[in-house]
Amino acid sequence: MRKRTIISTAMILIFSFLAILASPNAEAQSKDPIKLGYIADVSGPMGPKIKHLTNGVTLAVKEINDAGGILGGRKVEVITYDPRHVPEEGVSAVRRAIYQDKVKAVIGFPDGSVALASIPVGLKAKVPTVNLMAMEDTLIRKPGEIGFMSSIIKNKQIAQTQSKFAEEVLKIKSIVALGPENAWLHTNFKEIRNFFGRPGSQVKVLDTIPYPIGGTDITPVILKAASYKPDLIWSFAWGVTDTIQVYKKLEEVGYKGYRMQCLGMFIPPVIEAAGKTIEGAYGVIPWEVQLTNPESEAFKKALIDAFGPQIMAETSDVTATGYMGTKSLLLAMNKAGSDSDLKAIDKAYFQVDWATPMGWKYELDKDGWLVWKELSISQVKDGKVHIVKKIPRF
Repeated sequence: MRKRTIISTAMILIFSFLAILASPNAEAQSKDPIKLGYIADVSGPMGPKIKHLTNGVTLAVKEINDAGGILGGRKVEVITYDPRHVPEEGVSAVRRAIYQDKVKAVIGFPDGSVALASIPVGLKAKVPTVNLMAMEDTLIRKPGEIGFMSSIIKNKQIAQTQSKFAEEVLKIKSIVALGPENAWLHTNFKEIRNFFGRPGSQVKVLDTIPYPIGGTDITPVILKAASYKPDLIWSFAWGVTDTIQVYKKLEEVGYKGYRMQCLGMFIPPVIEAAGKTIEGAYGVIPWEVQLTNPESEAFKKALIDAFGPQIMAETSDVTATGYMGTKSLLLAMNKAGSDSDLKAIDKAYFQVDWATPMGWKYELDKDGWLVWKELSISQVKDGKVHIVKKIPRF
C-alpha cells in the first residue's frame, strides 16, 4: 500500500509538471538551448557537499528536458563556473557567464562570501539570479529590485531553531561556538548571541571562535573551546575534512558535553570517517533522506531512477534546494513565456505552484526566499542519522 502511495504521488507530480510545461504561455521564441550559469566552488573544501547540490540541479534540468523542454520545446544547458571561494573570482564568473557565454540566468552560490559579492552583479545585469545554498540573510531584495530568488533557508531560522532546541530540550546553560572564518560564520555567531542574549535566557555564550579556512590542524581551537567546559560546543564546520577533525579532536581532548553541528554536514563521508566520535551529535535538517512523506519518497525515487541507487550516498539537504530552485526558475520562465522578460519571470516566481520534497507548497517570502514550514532536529545514532524532533517555524 505504501509503495502504491509513493508511485501515485510521483505520477501526480509528473502529470502536474507536464501540464505546466504545456501551458499556452510557453510561446516558442527560439529553438536555441536555454543556458544557465552555475556558480559552484567545486574545487574547494566544500567540493563533496557541492556534488550533492549539483545532483539536485542536474535532476531538475533532466526532468525539464525529458519532458520536452520549456518555451515551445527548448532544452536547458548548464555551464559550471568555479570561483574557488574567492569573491573576486565569483564576480568575474558571473560577468563571464552573462556577457560572454550569454546565459539566461545564474544559479548556485554555495559560498556566502562569493554570493554576497557576485549575486548583485547578476541582478544589476537584469538576469534572473537564484541562490541555491548561501544562507546569508542580508541577501534580500532592495526596494524596486527584481530577479532574486533563494531556495535555501534563511540562516536566522536555522540558528534560532537549533538554539531553541539546545535551551528547551537539552537544558544547556553555557555554549561555545566555532567554525571556519567567513561572513556566514559571523552571521551565525551574531544570531546565537542575539538568541541567548534576549531577556529571560539563562544561557551564557562563553566564546565564539573562528579559525582559518583550510587550516590543517584545529587542535588549538578545540583545546580552547573545551577549556571553558561548556554544556554545548556548536560546530559550524562546513568542509568534510574539518568537520571530521572537530569531532575527532573533541574526543581526543576528553570533552563530555553536548555537541551540535550546523546544517547539512551529517553526510556519509563525515559519519563514516568520524566513526564513534560523532555519535550522539545533534544537527538540523530542512530536508534529508530520512524524511518519509510521499513527496520526499517520490523525490528520492526520481534521483535513483535518474542516477542509480548509489546516488543516495551523495544526497542531502542541498540536493533538494538545488532541485527546487532550478526547477522553480525554469517553471517561472515557462509561465512567463520568456527567458529574458525579467519582470514577467519575477512575477512568475511567486506564482509557481508545486509540492516540494518536504510536502508543502513552494512559497516565497517578500525577500524572495523560500518559506520553510518546519525544520527537523537530527542526531547521529549507531552510524545513522535519526530525526528526534520537528520544530515548526516560529
